[in-house]
Amino acid sequence: MQRTFSLIFCVLILMGCSRPSIKTELDTFEKSLTTDPHATYRLLLNEHPVSEEDKARCTILTIRAKNLAYIHLEGTDTLPLLKAIAYYCQQDNMAMQMEGYYLLGSIYRDLGDAPRGIRAFNRVIEVADTMNKDCDYRLMARAEAQKSNLQSEQKVWPMAIESANQAMHYALKARDTSYVFDLAFGLISLHTHGLKSDQLSRKAPRLVRQCLTYGDTLMVVKYAHNFAWLYLEMDSIREADMMVKLYDRLGKGVFPIDYETRGRLALAKHQLDSAEYYFRKGMQASDWNNLQADYRGLKEVFERRHQTDSALKYATLQCDAVDSDYHHKMTESIIQMEHLYNYESEQEYARQSEKERQKLMFLLNLVGGAAIAIAVIVLLLLRNSRIQHQKRLAEDEQKRMRLQAQFMKGEHQRKEVESKAEKMSADLLQIRMELLELEQERNAVRDELAIAQQNINSSHLEKEKNNQYIRKLEEDLRQKEQDIHASEEELKHKSSLLILQQEELNNMQDDLDVLRGEAQQMETYSDVILLLKRRIAQGKTATNENWAVLQKYVVRLYPTFIRTLQQQAIPLQERELQIAMLVKLKFAPKDIATLIGRTPQSVTMARRRLYEKAYGYKPETMEEVDKWLIGL
Repeated sequence: MQRTFSLIFCVLILMGCSRPSIKTELDTFEKSLTTDPHATYRLLLNEHPVSEEDKARCTILTIRAKNLAYIHLEGTDTLPLLKAIAYYCQQDNMAMQMEGYYLLGSIYRDLGDAPRGIRAFNRVIEVADTMNKDCDYRLMARAEAQKSNLQSEQKVWPMAIESANQAMHYALKARDTSYVFDLAFGLISLHTHGLKSDQLSRKAPRLVRQCLTYGDTLMVVKYAHNFAWLYLEMDSIREADMMVKLYDRLGKGVFPIDYETRGRLALAKHQLDSAEYYFRKGMQASDWNNLQADYRGLKEVFERRHQTDSALKYATLQCDAVDSDYHHKMTESIIQMEHLYNYESEQEYARQSEKERQKLMFLLNLVGGAAIAIAVIVLLLLRNSRIQHQKRLAEDEQKRMRLQAQFMKGEHQRKEVESKAEKMSADLLQIRMELLELEQERNAVRDELAIAQQNINSSHLEKEKNNQYIRKLEEDLRQKEQDIHASEEELKHKSSLLILQQEELNNMQDDLDVLRGEAQQMETYSDVILLLKRRIAQGKTATNENWAVLQKYVVRLYPTFIRTLQQQAIPLQERELQIAMLVKLKFAPKDIATLIGRTPQSVTMARRRLYEKAYGYKPETMEEVDKWLIGL
């Protein structure tokens, strides 16, 4: 048998090795990620890798392309990504682990799960090998920046500022100057949260001068005007004027955005003529993308002058500029789609040719491998089913032996109680006989007392003697009456003990009846469970009759389980009750899925819903749900 399995295993390995790798295609896709992520993402969706390495890399590239293309990441991307991360953990590939955890945090970010997203981005920093000279500090900086954004959304400002500072530290290590400036601008925005301008006033000029030190003119324009616009939004006109003057002193030329900023500053100062001048200069120097801002500025100028016709004219021009912008973007999208279609057509033709060439190669291996795999799976399933059946029979036999031992012990206790009851009955009979004897003695004493009373008048001396004798007899009578009273009390006590023993005997009889019922239920349980296991082995769902029998058994074995579950999980559906009963009887999720005709994922979701109905929040793990149901 072992030789047969070894031969099958070797054949499967040879078939897997005969399949070509898609490593070359994945290298090509990785190069085109940054240039055209949309097209790369669509092409990656059509790839079906075979080896574990290719699957893991294809998963990472697919989710990365989806993220770069600004496509909303979904929860269904989590499971294949976690498998890819587990594979790279086994291979001890730090770089791919960092990439995987960064994408996992991006998924949680898009799902709105900030705590898990922060934990995933922290894992990027934890797995990074900073001792290696090829450490990806650029990815670490972006992970810290994403974490800062999530923390700022949660209004945790000190932690968000700390993460932003750490991101700047990693960006400097990676020599990513432009990203350092972007992070610095975001850090200033974090410091100025709540319209506090002290941080902005101190750090804005220094940041602009740093841009000049590195010779980045466009960065100077961006940040000088960004700070000016931010000051204008905060109604800090003097600070905005200082930023414009700082830009003038740097002497870096005139850009179209400069006219718009100056026009907005003039509007804030209520200098309408200057504002009109700058907006008109912006119209002459701007391209079509900035015209709508200049038109909007002129419209506001004429509105403040109460020149309705001119304001209406520039409002119409602004609408036309917006329509032109939309038309331009649509035209660019159409051109991009045409290029993408041509590229995809060429790629599709190349893939079809390759598939046609490989189709004849794989046909025989595919059929043979499928047959062998099916045979192996059937043999393993039969062996596993036989082992589980034997294990269940052994467990049932042990339970029957335990119940039989409990039954024998109950019989022995019943016999002991019966013997005690018989002994107490004999004692009670003896006490009654003694009581009768005492009663006879008391009657005799009374008779003697009557005779002595009749002869008391015979003589004084005899009377005196008789009086003494009578007193003695009266004393004896009182003593006898006390003995009779004590005997009656003892009789009552013995009677109560006999009643208690009789009740204990009845309770023992009830316990024996319960044990007999449990033994019968155990036999019924074996039949019901075996019937359900046979349906699982056959891949069939349980019938309504099976569910009714199972529910009766659960009610007999756990009388308060269903009632307690209905009180905690409101409302309780019939399918959820069936799943809860199977979990209580320790059925595996895949067996439950077979019996109810659903997938294991549906069973997992139903168990999670049950827990959420009972406690009001989602469980951390499914083991917590099973522990709750089993202990209910």
